[in-house]
Amino acid sequence: MAHFLIVSQDFPPDLGGTQSYGLEIARKLAARHRVTVVAPDRPGAADGDAPEPFETRRTPLGLNPFPLASLPTLRRVYREGVDATLCVQWYSALACQLAGRNSPLGLGAHGRELLFTPYVGPVYNYVRRRTFQSADHIFAVSNFVGGLARGLGVDERRIQIVPNAVDAGHFDPERRAARRGRHGLESEFVLLSACRLVPRKGVHLIVDAVQILAERYPALRLWIVGDGPERKRLQAMVSARSLDQVIRFHGGVPFEDMPGFFEASDAFCMVPLHAPPDVEGFGLVFLEAAAAGIASVGSRAGGIEDAILENHTGLMVPPDDAKSLAEALERLITDAELRDRLAREGRRHALAEGGWERVADTIEAALLG
Repeated sequence: MAHFLIVSQDFPPDLGGTQSYGLEIARKLAARHRVTVVAPDRPGAADGDAPEPFETRRTPLGLNPFPLASLPTLRRVYREGVDATLCVQWYSALACQLAGRNSPLGLGAHGRELLFTPYVGPVYNYVRRRTFQSADHIFAVSNFVGGLARGLGVDERRIQIVPNAVDAGHFDPERRAARRGRHGLESEFVLLSACRLVPRKGVHLIVDAVQILAERYPALRLWIVGDGPERKRLQAMVSARSLDQVIRFHGGVPFEDMPGFFEASDAFCMVPLHAPPDVEGFGLVFLEAAAAGIASVGSRAGGIEDAILENHTGLMVPPDDAKSLAEALERLITDAELRDRLAREGRRHALAEGGWERVADTIEAALLG
């Protein structure tokens, strides 16, 4: 049994894809190894940590950034003996380097963090580049992100493309009728979009596309799940276009309730823009839609082309193009055979991917091999 150290400045109870990444890998590795997680302290964190099969050591941040605040904790863990280190972000890898890490180090790469540059640009860029170059393995969530890592001067031989995963067991297409019944749905065609409501996610384009289609397809409904600074503007846009009976905002929804929204829907849509540094590194929600047995429409931006298998699990459109999006959605509305084929292939793909066990196995083999 090896001792894995997993370090992440983004970890539950905070919500998000990066948070889920660290949590799921820790759970899988803990089935056969000792796992210690080092993460920032958060209100209520202890309640969530208690039932997990690994130890979590929380670091109070105070006024210090995570790489500095976590140093005492990391040094103690390294003195206990660590066989392998997984850092979920490069800031965490920097912390481990400063703590004198003494084991092989793997670094997760997700997208935005490879492009973001604050006002202290030259120094920040230098430290980021050196941190990536010093890692033994880079685990990029998509080919797009792997290219960003190469752009930082990382030796290609140390970059592995390890796509994100979904636990397909959380989703069951057989629950569709019951889910729709609870929402009072009959013949409505429900298009689901779930994301943080910020301009880059392109939700305004989905509203534009639905406006194009709504008159021709009166059964069309758009459910928007998520919250963020763009919500008020989007709600005003919907009201100004008299689409309040067509488009519904559900707000933020707990992770455990999301399968119900996917399973009640007929299709999923998210069309992020390409707006560096804020890019879509992968697009985990498309795998969740596939696991739920519904077809997706996504934009050719960032790593989404690794999350959607075009014409097999979903359709792809250019970013920032409401007309092309409306045409793709119309295909799904009118062609039940296409919609069902994409849904079946998506579910099959999600089951075959092996979930987070596949991700953990790949990381384990790289760091212990």
